[in-house]
Amino acid sequence: YLPSTATDHPVSLPVNATLADTVDVLWFVPEFGAGSGGHLNIFRFVRGLEARGLRCGVVIVGHHAHPSQGVAVAKIRNYFGEIAASVYFEGDTLPVARAATATSWLTAYYLRHYEAPGTKKYYFIQDYEPLFYSAGFDATAAEQTYEFGYGIICAGHWIEREIQARHDVKTLGHFGFSYDHDIYRPYPRRDAIRRVFFYVRPPTPRRGFELGVMALDLVGRRVPDIEFVFAGWDMGGYRFDHRHLNAGILNVSELPDLYSHCDVALILSFSNMSLLPYEVMACGCAVVSNDDACATWGLNEDVATFSRCTPEAIADAIVGLLKNETA
Repeated sequence: YLPSTATDHPVSLPVNATLADTVDVLWFVPEFGAGSGGHLNIFRFVRGLEARGLRCGVVIVGHHAHPSQGVAVAKIRNYFGEIAASVYFEGDTLPVARAATATSWLTAYYLRHYEAPGTKKYYFIQDYEPLFYSAGFDATAAEQTYEFGYGIICAGHWIEREIQARHDVKTLGHFGFSYDHDIYRPYPRRDAIRRVFFYVRPPTPRRGFELGVMALDLVGRRVPDIEFVFAGWDMGGYRFDHRHLNAGILNVSELPDLYSHCDVALILSFSNMSLLPYEVMACGCAVVSNDDACATWGLNEDVATFSRCTPEAIADAIVGLLKNETA
C-alpha cells in the first residue's frame, strides 16, 4: 500500500502522550532483510545516538514479515548489531518524540501524519531515490518528499548537491563515509588463487547486476584461471559458466576474510556510493567502479579504477588490474 500524494493518509498514526513513552529520536524505517546496507547505516546511527545517552524508537512502516515486535528486535540485532530501541509497527500507539526521522521516500509520507507536541522532523537520505524507478508515479512521489520541509541530512555531498540543484531546497548538511576499523583489515591469504569479487543484488536495479555479470563473463574468457566470488544475494538460481563461489548473504564478521582473498572487486552503484569500496579496500582488495559522479564522489583514481558502463570497458579495467602486480 502506497500513501497517495494527493490525499491524506486514510489511517492516522496514534501518538501516546504519556511521559513514560517518550523518546529522543523516533526512526521511521521500511521493512528490512538480511544484507540491507541502508538499514545497516540507519542502525549504526541509532546505536551511536544510544551510546551518547539518547533514547531511540524504531517504527517499521508498511507491510512486514514479523509476527511480533520482539521478533523484529531480534532480527535487527542479528542482522545489524545491538540496539536498545523499542520497535513499533504501523498502527501501534507511538511514543512522543523530540525528533522524528524519515529514512526513505515512503516513510517520509508516513512521517507527515505523525503529530506530537514540539517534535522536529528530519529526513535521513542515503540515495537519490527517484533513480530507483522508471518515469512514473514512484519516481514523482519520491521527488516530492524533498519539498516536505523536513530537516534534510545527506549521506555524502553528491546527494546534497543533487537535491539542492534539482529541488531548490536547503539541507542541514551531509556526513562523510568511512569504514569500521575494528572489523575491516587484511586477513592472511591461505592460497594463491586469483579472485574477482562482485557485489550482487539482482532485485536491485541500481546495483547493475546484468552489466556486471556480462563484464565478468568477458573476464572469464580472457583469464581462464580466475575464480569469481559473488556475495550479497543467493546466486544459486542463476547460470554463470565460469568457476565461482556463491557466498550468498554473509554476516559482517565473515566479510573481511572473504575480501582479503580477492584481488579485484567490482562494485557498481547508480544512486549513490556505498561504504563497500572503503571496506573492500581496507582488506587489501582493488576496486573497479562505474565512472558516474554518484558512485565516485568519495574515491579517486589513486585508490580505485573508474570504468565506462559497458561490459567491454569494465572487463578491460578488471583485467588491467589483474595484470598489475602492484594493484
